Amino acid sequence: MKELFLSFKYSFSSGTGELEGYRYIQNVFIDIYASDIETEEEVLIGKSRLKLILINQAIEDHFSLPELFDTDPDLFFIGDQVFDLENENICSVILDKYPECSLSLNIGVLDRLVLIPEYRGYGISQKVIKDTIFHFMTACGLFVIHPFPLQFEGEHCMGEDTWEDKNWYKGLETNEKKAFKQLTAFYQKLGFEQIKGVEGLLFYCPFYKNKKLDKVDLSELTVIPD
Repeated sequence: MKELFLSFKYSFSSGTGELEGYRYIQNVFIDIYASDIETEEEVLIGKSRLKLILINQAIEDHFSLPELFDTDPDLFFIGDQVFDLENENICSVILDKYPECSLSLNIGVLDRLVLIPEYRGYGISQKVIKDTIFHFMTACGLFVIHPFPLQFEGEHCMGEDTWEDKNWYKGLETNEKKAFKQLTAFYQKLGFEQIKGVEGLLFYCPFYKNKKLDKVDLSELTVIPD
């Protein structure tokens, strides 16, 4: 058995000029590394991405929220359900569930998480998610996930990372309905919740204690077979 130390390296970019809606969408890229504590060899084993949507700043700058979410087609599905875009506020069914999320209208969209096959099944994904929430929980009032099994992703998706290998997804669940159900259950085990009236999304509000996520221990090493 090998004991691994995990490290998560965060990066994002910004710039000057007419960025329009992109200025309010902060793409945070997370490279996931594993180091064998005996050999100290570091290997890139996965990647993740958080989209931090800076709603507070957009409203302050009088930038149109419909235009902001229309900047990224993947986000429009989320923005249209999470926000009352006309009144510039979180929609009522979500506020009824999490009143405290109105303290910050910024949202964090856990957009993508990929591990190479030999490192799956050892609790690494849970640690990536907890670490991401730990670092950005003061930056937004709500985390959102649209669980989508990557084995059903198109061969030529926009923004596809050439680091990924489509062969990684062979052998995964081929029944789309079952795969969505399995992935949804995975996130629910971490404390993400469905809200009646919101289709296909899961939520975590950092203003409330999450006993399920609290069980994920970032201080322990990851153990995998040799």
